[in-house]
Amino acid sequence: MSNTVVLNYHDTVIRQSDIDILKSNSWLTDSIIGFYLQYLETEIYTNKDFLFISPEVTQCIKSTHHSEIPVFLDPLSARQYLVIFFPVNNNENVYSSGGSHWSLLVYYRNDGIFYHFDSSNGVNDLQATKLASKLQHYFEKDRVANVKECNSLQQSNSYDCGIYLLCNVDNIAKHVLNRRKLDNIGVINKEDVKCKRAAILTLIFTLQKRNAASL
Repeated sequence: MSNTVVLNYHDTVIRQSDIDILKSNSWLTDSIIGFYLQYLETEIYTNKDFLFISPEVTQCIKSTHHSEIPVFLDPLSARQYLVIFFPVNNNENVYSSGGSHWSLLVYYRNDGIFYHFDSSNGVNDLQATKLASKLQHYFEKDRVANVKECNSLQQSNSYDCGIYLLCNVDNIAKHVLNRRKLDNIGVINKEDVKCKRAAILTLIFTLQKRNAASL
């Protein structure tokens, strides 16, 4: 059945319906994106450099007054991190998942700039700018949000925006880890995009086996 649980991973549940999405040409769900970001934070980047905000929390921040943002970010000690990743979609309804496009907003503490990576240029500009303006009140309220639109490999279909988002996350994290700055980032590789669905599937099943072995 499509709602069968395949993997429980920290705060994320992956179901058979998510597996079916990864095996098809379908738009990635919040749970898939949230799972991958949590994996990066829990097992790959375990220091205080990177904070990966879940799609659900990002959506709540988008839809709330800026005075309420500490409710979501203070428990995460967000101000302590060098780089914070926010997956952005164009869903306007805080009470349900959905939307038609994903992009990536990245806050870099050292220069106080928000960097926006969009695999379909212009689609999420308004969403990213609105989110950055709210977040600016949290990080440094006396400044106007500075949003920089960055080069991103452009998608050639209508369904891979979430894949591009995750590939951009990988690319940015590796770049910052090596150079300790967020500028002159090269665009992601097309081959990485093509292989990403299969790579995430492999990761899910590997973690599933690990969980089973620990029982």
